[in-house]
Amino acid sequence: MSARLTVREAAAYAKRSEDWILKACQSGALFATQRVKGGKWSIREESVDHWLDGTSDPARAAVEQLAQSA
Repeated sequence: MSARLTVREAAAYAKRSEDWILKACQSGALFATQRVKGGKWSIREESVDHWLDGTSDPARAAVEQLAQSA
């Protein structure tokens, strides 16, 4: 299981600014979750890797498939 990161931790991991990571989460470019709207973001380390590499994130695909079947 992949580690969960905060925006600050993801920024340090990706060597990007916190604002950059936050905007990527808000726009959906970086797959991340929030328990409540306006809450803290939870970002999988693997999602950061996929985002940096420009590859599709299997976690995003799984969530989208679940949402379509509901």
